[in-house]
Amino acid sequence: SSSSSSSSSSSSSSVSSALSETLYRRGSIRMERGDADAALRDFDEVLRLRISSRGLDHPTVGDIAHVVGVLQFKRGNDELAMGLLEGALRIRKKGMQSDGDGDGNGNGNGSGSGQSRRREGAVKAADSLV
Repeated sequence: SSSSSSSSSSSSSSVSSALSETLYRRGSIRMERGDADAALRDFDEVLRLRISSRGLDHPTVGDIAHVVGVLQFKRGNDELAMGLLEGALRIRKKGMQSDGDGDGNGNGNGSGSGQSRRREGAVKAADSLV
């Protein structure tokens, strides 16, 4: 019985991860096309999904918080933007402190380099909006 609940949990986690990745890609495309409002809706949902599936301190939560923070700043929501950007900075600092553990980037198995490049691309695209 416990193995069926853990496989169910694993299955819902992978569905959440796939949904998050798809929304992230769509948001990135929308941002590249200049539709910051639609991109923000996608990235807000990605942020919500990542927090619920990975926890507040996961590096990918920090990455998407940075993107959403920059987009909120662009919309004039300075206080919300600062909260998101400060959260992203806190997560990155925490990740730097744990780099000695071999998992400071949240990748664990070393297979995240493509994901890392995509995250960096969206962060740079968001920064270019400011």
